[in-house]
Order: sequence, then structure tokens, then C-alpha cells
Amino acid sequence: MSWFDFMVLGYVLGGIVRTRIRWAVLGVCLLLGLLCLPAQAKPLVRLANGEWPPYLSETLPHFGFASDVVQKAFEAVGVEVEYEFFPWSRAFSYALQGRDEDGRVLHGTLVWVYTPARAVSFLYSDVVIEDSEVLFYSRDNPLDWSEMEDLRGKIIGGASGAAYLLLDDAEAAGILTIERSGGYESLFVRLLHGRVDAVPMVTQVGRFYVERVLNEEERKLIAWHPKVIQHRQYHLILSKNVDESKALMPLFNKGLAAIRKDGTYAGLLADLYAGKYDR
Repeated sequence: MSWFDFMVLGYVLGGIVRTRIRWAVLGVCLLLGLLCLPAQAKPLVRLANGEWPPYLSETLPHFGFASDVVQKAFEAVGVEVEYEFFPWSRAFSYALQGRDEDGRVLHGTLVWVYTPARAVSFLYSDVVIEDSEVLFYSRDNPLDWSEMEDLRGKIIGGASGAAYLLLDDAEAAGILTIERSGGYESLFVRLLHGRVDAVPMVTQVGRFYVERVLNEEERKLIAWHPKVIQHRQYHLILSKNVDESKALMPLFNKGLAAIRKDGTYAGLLADLYAGKYDR
């Protein structure tokens, strides 16, 4: 073989090698490009929240028990949750509009009892939490009752915007008066100062405020009557003014059923009773 033949052979072989290298480099680049592509973003639901510890609070672990349940239920079906905290009147108003003060979408709010008036504007989820509503009172002004008529003439302290259902009916019947003012954190202050005769509150929320907000002397003055006013059920509500709500609600209910079935909900409930959401 002549030197010219060797040159031709070398050129051909070199071209083959260079071609293979180019294809190898191209393959690596494509692979790296695929690996570096961002993962598909999960759907996002934005919800108005407020202060109702230990179920809901901006300062508690996982934003409180109910917030944790809602987040994990959505997570079970691949939906991310973002909370915005407001005073309750604003939380409800923004959720109703479907927009916050900056014009960003708010799909709904948590957690609320069912009322026909609210159901006109909101879709209701399956039950998120349940608790029993009782009357808290001051030992300086003892309270005993077994039926609504026993509360005749009493002044009941309530939070602004809260629905008290059976007590609302009693007020409409002229049996008692509900004085609504401020948030839940102010109710025991009004009770201790004798401005109201009793305060209706579900047991876990009442326990939290007595144990975590009142001082030792104040705690000694507060008692609650064992008679249950009403067993209350609370829901996530999504605004009918937001198009995505119709698709999000069945997804949420599916996720909620899943975390109940696999034991996640029971574990969260055990944490609630152990006080892990109080800190």
C-alpha cells in the first residue's frame, strides 16, 4: 500500500471517528438538556385563612390542624396550596370575590360551617373537621342551662361574621342577644370584664385560648358548661366566581378521602389532641 493509500485511509477513518464523536457529544448534550428541563409545575390553589387556633393560625406549626389537613388532602392529588392570612371579614370577602387586594386569584377559604346563604356563592367540600360547641362562662357569673329557654335574657358574646346557627335562631326568637364584635381572641376579655354572660366556642378553640392566651389568674375564673349546643362540622369552601373551583372541589374531596383511608388524618388528629399544633 502506497503512502497515498495510507493518507486516504487515515482521512476516512478520521472522519468516521470525528462523526462518532460529534454524535456522542450531541447525545450527551441532549441528555443533559432533558435532565435540566424544569419539572412540570403542579396546579396551585390559593386560599384565604385566618386566626382560629389550634385549627387555623399563621403562627402555628403547619398553620394549624385544619390547614394541615387541607394541605395534605390537596397534596395527595398533586395540588399545591398557598395560604394568605387576613382578618376573617376580609378573608370571606376576598374569597367571595375570588381575588385578594392585589388582584391575585383566591379560590376559596377555610374552614366554615354550612349555611344556605353561603352556599349560594360557594361550593362546600366534604367535612374537614368536627367539634362540639359549648358555652364558656366566668365563675363570677355562674351559668347553668339545659334548654334554650334557660338562656332567656342572656347576652352572648360572638365574633364578627361568625355563624352560631342554633343561638342565631334563639336570638331571632327573642330569647337572647348575641353581641358580635372583633375576633375570637377578644371574646374571653369581654367575658372576664362582665360585658357578656357567656361565649360560644368549640372545645378545642376554647381550650387553646384558656390555656395559651389567658394568665393563671384568668384561667381560674373561666369554666365551660358540659351541655353541647351543637355538634359542628366545618368545610373548605371554594368560590363559584372562580372557574377552577368546579374542578378543584372533587379533587380535594378525593384527596381528603385518601388521607382518611391511609391513616394520615388519624395521625394528624392524634397530634392535635397531643397539643402539637399549639406550639
